[in-house]
Amino acid sequence: MRRVYTAYDPRSIDHILSFHNGNKGFGHKLGALLIITADCVSYTKSANGIRLGLVAVSLRCRLFTYLMRLGWELHVELVS
Repeated sequence: MRRVYTAYDPRSIDHILSFHNGNKGFGHKLGALLIITADCVSYTKSANGIRLGLVAVSLRCRLFTYLMRLGWELHVELVS
């Protein structure tokens, strides 16, 4: 089973991001945070990762499409 959680409070976002170092340099700029989770018991580790990746990409595409329809200008930064 997959779930998506949201966090909007800056203190909550900072606390959640403290568990992962991949947000250095931009984590303090986030206005909201989406957390995608899955039940690790129901799938193998690799299948779980693939499914979560597909959910994340699908969610991102839907969110971008929705925001563009509202007239928002989206600026995506690629971090290498």
